[in-house]
Amino acid sequence: MMKGIKFDNTHSFKNLNLVLSDVNIPPATVKTNFVDIPGGDGSVDLTEALGEVKYNDRECTFTFTVFPYDNFEVKKRQVSNLLNGQRCKITVEKDPGYYWQGRCFVNEYASEKNIHKIVVGATVAPYKLKTNVTKVNVPAGTKVTKNLSNGRKRVVPTITCTASATIVFNG
Repeated sequence: MMKGIKFDNTHSFKNLNLVLSDVNIPPATVKTNFVDIPGGDGSVDLTEALGEVKYNDRECTFTFTVFPYDNFEVKKRQVSNLLNGQRCKITVEKDPGYYWQGRCFVNEYASEKNIHKIVVGATVAPYKLKTNVTKVNVPAGTKVTKNLSNGRKRVVPTITCTASATIVFNG
């Protein structure tokens, strides 16, 4: 099976006949906030003033090689019309179970001899998201303790009850 990228429901190889040659998803960078105090030494670090560290968006790139028998001009137009400026769900097949959400743009067209490349960029949110939402069903009348692990990103759970229930959170 050829590994590739899905942009919403469009697969880079199966639908566009592009060969994925490089994926660059850099680490999230911290949103720092240092305030200089005039007349004082150093600065005050307000990075965690709202309770936790926050992160900047990521700038990703996906490099694709175009088959030599494909018309490069047609392929450039096809990829640009499909992705340039579009916000979409980006699934990297080598990282199953997760996706990125962001805005795509065509970053570069490159040709060297008979090798043609298209580089698609994306500005994505700092966190990758789970493809399948964490969901727990508890039968009515049972007493259970559930710990729902969700990685680093803080989330607020949605609790739906079909009968009267007592829910205890943090004591």
